[in-house]
Amino acid sequence: METGRSARDVTLAVLACVVYVACVLVAQATASTFIHLPLGISVAVGTLWFGCTFTTRDHVHAVLGRRGAYIMIGVAIAASCAETVVLGVPPRIILASVIATAMAESADTEVYHANRRRAWLIRVLRSNSVSIPIDTVVFNLVAFAGVLGWGAMLGLTVGDMLTKAAMGALVGLVRAGRRSPTGATA
Repeated sequence: METGRSARDVTLAVLACVVYVACVLVAQATASTFIHLPLGISVAVGTLWFGCTFTTRDHVHAVLGRRGAYIMIGVAIAASCAETVVLGVPPRIILASVIATAMAESADTEVYHANRRRAWLIRVLRSNSVSIPIDTVVFNLVAFAGVLGWGAMLGLTVGDMLTKAAMGALVGLVRAGRRSPTGATA
């Protein structure tokens, strides 16, 4: 745990861990349901849930440190594997999620860590700008290559990336107006 954290901050970070894992699991369970938008763009319903995980991971990192963030990511990956057995989520969705989560969340963690002395919103936007494209491209290729046509995958990738970025920025902006997890205003 990072030094100088209040019990309240730690409690909120632990709650954020629970929210993170829950969002990953709900995102996987709804990953094959799509919202079709104009211009051939689609958004997987799961993206609406997963879009919050990037900034939630940043909050956990700010309070519990890099190690705490990686432990949370590991728990989410383990829960993902259990989800395919318990809920019958297609293995291709779980495989895509495990690979994308490991790659994107590791990148998010390291970019966030490298920017930890900057304002909260800058840390969030920088780490999200790296992790969201990695997550979206890797997940969609592993989960939907051979299932969807390339045009549909392109529309889904664009829609998912924009949605994740908007959700992450929204959560980051809401959090930036409050006391940041490091104790300073953002």
